[in-house]
Amino acid sequence: MKKLNKKMVSALILSGMLGLTTLAAPLRTNADNTTSGSAATSSVISSTSSISSSATSTNSSSTSATSSTSSSASSSSSSSSSSTASSSSSQTPVKYTIKNANNYVMRVINTSTAKIWNTPYTSSSKVKNTTTNLNGKLIKIIQTASGSDGSLYYHITYQGKDLGWIYKSYISYTDDYEMPYVYTSQLYPIYAPSACEAASLKMALSTKGKALNIPLDKFINLIPRSSDPNKGYKNDPFTKGAGATIYPNALAKFARNYASGSKDITNTSLSNIIYNIKRGNPVVFEGSWRMVVNSKSDHVLVILGYKPGQFLIADPYMRKNSPNKVFWTSTSDFLKIWHDSKRGSRAMTVI
Repeated sequence: MKKLNKKMVSALILSGMLGLTTLAAPLRTNADNTTSGSAATSSVISSTSSISSSATSTNSSSTSATSSTSSSASSSSSSSSSSTASSSSSQTPVKYTIKNANNYVMRVINTSTAKIWNTPYTSSSKVKNTTTNLNGKLIKIIQTASGSDGSLYYHITYQGKDLGWIYKSYISYTDDYEMPYVYTSQLYPIYAPSACEAASLKMALSTKGKALNIPLDKFINLIPRSSDPNKGYKNDPFTKGAGATIYPNALAKFARNYASGSKDITNTSLSNIIYNIKRGNPVVFEGSWRMVVNSKSDHVLVILGYKPGQFLIADPYMRKNSPNKVFWTSTSDFLKIWHDSKRGSRAMTVI
């Protein structure tokens, strides 16, 4: 009976081992993917220590593989994140160094397709203007912005209007400086035959977009009166032959109400007059009617432009529809008339 029992026990054990081995294999495979498979494997493996050890080893290997995969994915994610951060940090915002540029010569816009920005260009800049109607126009540079990426932008104005910031390639140097202006006649519609100083100053201010909406008679009446032309208008500007006049120091002082940098430049050099014109600063000076050489007339006019050897001059003692009210005069003839002792080389500039 004992022998029989031993044989039966051996058979039962062998049968059980074969069954458990067959069952354990698919359950270990399931353990790589599902929790229930893993739990079932653990439950079966606990029946026999030898099988438990094998299953534990297999499960450990599976867990290790899963951990390795997770670690690899985490590493990949970290690498991706690092790459993104690196890419983001490589796009460093451009920093600009802004400087005053009032001493820059005027230049012309050379394209009709450029954008003009509200700030030196960044990704958040907005279009303020375009050059569609500005191609060929003479503009004044008031500031420069040098970027940390090597870019260069100019802050520009046209007849006193702030246009915004434009990239350096879209403006060019020129030899022909003709400022935008609004002509003022001292004869019509306001008749002020002795107010050439005021009319010339009004034209000079128009290049800056100043005093445009003030009628000439009101503008004249804003200018101080004095028996001393160094302090204000002497005699009545509205009366012909009254000998009314005002000198550059007093006129410049009044002009500073509109253009704060205006100043008396009496007895200055020709090169300094040219310097000012190139930078958009018109010059009001004492000369002769229509700049006739050897004329006995004593008259005040304004220089509105320059090209090599010539000044563009506006004479206020003309009607608005008169031909040649604005004309070119050689710099040599200008000097002959301006340096005449009768006129004293008097001049002022509007800045």
